[in-house]
Amino acid sequence: MLVRLGSPLSTSQLVAVTGQGLGSVGRHLRVLLDAGLVERRRAGRSVLYSWTAAGQVLVEAVGCGNRPGTRRS
Repeated sequence: MLVRLGSPLSTSQLVAVTGQGLGSVGRHLRVLLDAGLVERRRAGRSVLYSWTAAGQVLVEAVGCGNRPGTRRS
């Protein structure tokens, strides 16, 4: 889930790209938020989730930072 957030995505977009249910995506996001690995911001009627600096470091440390759809500083 964390790797998918290389560009900001909403909960419904994450459901679509992962194939997981809304409840499962929500639980994953809560864990990532609580760990300080993702942040959320409102964009109109949507809430978008993206990496924090710590989340980006973790993704890059495990070698996933070069996958398509991930961002670099």
